[in-house]
Amino acid sequence: MKLFSTTTRISFSLACLTVTAMFCAMLLGIFPDQRAEKLIARGRLTEAIAVNFSAVSQTTDLNAMGNALADLISGNPDLQSIGVRRPDGRYLIEAGEHHGLWQNVVPESVIDTQMQFPLYSKGELWGTIETRFVPINKVWFGRFAPSRKAQFVAFVGVVCLFLFHLFLRKAHQQLNPSRAVPRRVHEALDALAEGLLILDEAGRIVLCNSAFANAVVKPREEMIGQPISQFHWTQKTGTHLPWETALSSGDTVTSALIRSAETNDRTFSVSAVPIRDDRNIVRGTMVSFEDVTVLEKNKNELVEMLDELRVSRDAIRDQNEELERLATVDPLTGCLNRRAFFSRFELHWKMAEKHDQPLSCIIVDIDKFKSINDTFGHSTGDDVLRSVGQLLSSLVQNQECACRYGGEEFCLLLPGASLDDAAAKAEHVRLSIIDLRFEQLSVTASLGVSSRDQGASGPLLMLDQSDKCLYAAKRNGRNQVVRFDRRPTTVDAEPSVPDQSRSIHETEQSPVPFEAVSALLSALSFRDKATADHSRRVADLCVKAGESMLSKADCYTLEMAALLHDIGKVGVPDAILLKEGELTKEEWAMMNKHEHFGVEIVRKAFASSQLASIIQTHRAYYDGSARNDSLPAGLSIPLGARLLAIADAFDAMTMNRVFRKGCSQNEAFDELRRCAGTQFDPELVSHFINTIQTKFSVASMDAGDAEQASVVLQDLSDLANSLADRDFERVATITEHLKQSASRLGSTDLATKAQRLQTAVLSDSDMLDILHMARELTQECLASSQLTKSECSYNR
Repeated sequence: MKLFSTTTRISFSLACLTVTAMFCAMLLGIFPDQRAEKLIARGRLTEAIAVNFSAVSQTTDLNAMGNALADLISGNPDLQSIGVRRPDGRYLIEAGEHHGLWQNVVPESVIDTQMQFPLYSKGELWGTIETRFVPINKVWFGRFAPSRKAQFVAFVGVVCLFLFHLFLRKAHQQLNPSRAVPRRVHEALDALAEGLLILDEAGRIVLCNSAFANAVVKPREEMIGQPISQFHWTQKTGTHLPWETALSSGDTVTSALIRSAETNDRTFSVSAVPIRDDRNIVRGTMVSFEDVTVLEKNKNELVEMLDELRVSRDAIRDQNEELERLATVDPLTGCLNRRAFFSRFELHWKMAEKHDQPLSCIIVDIDKFKSINDTFGHSTGDDVLRSVGQLLSSLVQNQECACRYGGEEFCLLLPGASLDDAAAKAEHVRLSIIDLRFEQLSVTASLGVSSRDQGASGPLLMLDQSDKCLYAAKRNGRNQVVRFDRRPTTVDAEPSVPDQSRSIHETEQSPVPFEAVSALLSALSFRDKATADHSRRVADLCVKAGESMLSKADCYTLEMAALLHDIGKVGVPDAILLKEGELTKEEWAMMNKHEHFGVEIVRKAFASSQLASIIQTHRAYYDGSARNDSLPAGLSIPLGARLLAIADAFDAMTMNRVFRKGCSQNEAFDELRRCAGTQFDPELVSHFINTIQTKFSVASMDAGDAEQASVVLQDLSDLANSLADRDFERVATITEHLKQSASRLGSTDLATKAQRLQTAVLSDSDMLDILHMARELTQECLASSQLTKSECSYNR
């Protein structure tokens, strides 16, 4: 705040100008010099006294002359004393204590107080008239008294300052634009929420309203006449401030963002409109200041939130890729898992048929792997599997792929490779495995090779051909490669469990496409994730128990049957399917119909009576006591159906449900043994239990979680894109899907956040609130996917 008001400062300036003019007049000699005039008058008075004294001195006595001089002193206030001094220094007459006042040596400061006039008689100096006067300058300040001129100038300056101040204050009241504006107009301007200024052509403030004064925290009276540049404005873009542009070019400027440290770094949206006179000359500008600090803060926060969502979208993409990898890769060896391999195999088979190109596969089995586990422990076995898997992954290239097909079995798929090429590759793999080094053992492998040109009508039959070659290699001494066109024809696969129903493969039937099975399972997962997860676990159990008993094609068919054995539940109403707690009799009756639904779906979707037969008969009891009398019994039940029944029951007993807690593996084994001979095949029960105890442990989470989490992350990526595009209709659709997916994953927090976001979008909430909710949802999804990724692993 300035010390003096504008009126005071202008008054002082005018007073200084007046004093300056007086000094100039003095320098030019046109200013009256009262001191000089007084000195002349005093000289004339002294001369007159001397003339009169000379005239009367001869006729008048000295006493009368002294009285006359005294009367003269009393009648002239400037005159202090008079003396007549003889040439010898003796005073002849003194009036007014002249002897005490007179100074023989006169200082400069009082030189104008004493005068002398000589008296002559007959041409000779007779004496001297001495007169003593009061000082011309009054001693106001002692010995520092200013001259009469200085006193005069100071007096005029002070008086002018006072008078100018009074005058300008009155004139300012009349000329002040803010006062000249009618009161009702001024009140209207003060009612505006935005600040308003009127500037003259020099950028000085002529008028301002209360909103601007409040913004800059300064009385408006102090700002009138001051330049607007005093606030040190800065702007985000451009080199000229809006009012500068309006004054210099006469252009209107709108919505320019500027800031000032004097306004606590508030941000204003400024518009400037030039004010023109009758000749269209710019005489000033009207400037409006809209405080957009909050809006600008929200805008910046909005940009930051969108940037954060874009970063999250990239993180989502990376995690989605990782989850897709986890869903397709065996975690121990890094090779493809079985189901990812089936998908690749079908694709490459179709391409090879379409373009009539060669396609070969190699099955690799580690020799005497059971003895490695028994002798050196499972950790060493894991090291062997891991090393072999890494080796095979390093040997494949281009479109080739390596798969961990079973416990110690691997499969190499070689698109574009002939049987000779595949045999050469297999030999290289065999030698490379021999070169692997372990601390306490050496490892060899047996390999079977087949190719599409060996008569196989589908991928599974070609796998069967390779499997027969592998069996021949093992029977002939292991550590060798056997190709299908040179296999010993007398060697057949050896059953692990004697069973007249062992071969369930029907060569004339169309193969069951894995992609179609996967699509149906995804549909089931969308309706009931728990059932889909159960189907995947049961399929894994069936593969482990059946791989030593069945051909590759038959084991594949059993696996597909296990994946689809509950597919009929897609036709069960949600009120029953998703009910928490035990079902009523009527609900059980509806639920039991899902088996019939499932068989019908499979019959119409796949041209495989074998697949449909396994699903239809897996509920049959071994002793024939099933509820449905039309079902077979004993060994008439297909082998795959008997294995599926055991695996289904085992997983159902060991998994936790809403209405009960799952039992332990040993308790489930005891229950299977108790039901052996009645509900289950006793030989297969023993085989299944032995397989589970020696080869397999149930994982806490399967690839279905990775697939479901991948769906969630894809929705989240779409959500980020839709928010960036302001496509709120799609955002509402995606959040509904996210909510359903979260419910299937069992994530209550995720479902709640998705519901909040959907409600906010549908109710047209503030964009910033929507983005905050989207960020919370994104963070929750990323955390859930990280948990899924860390848990999504398989035990060998």
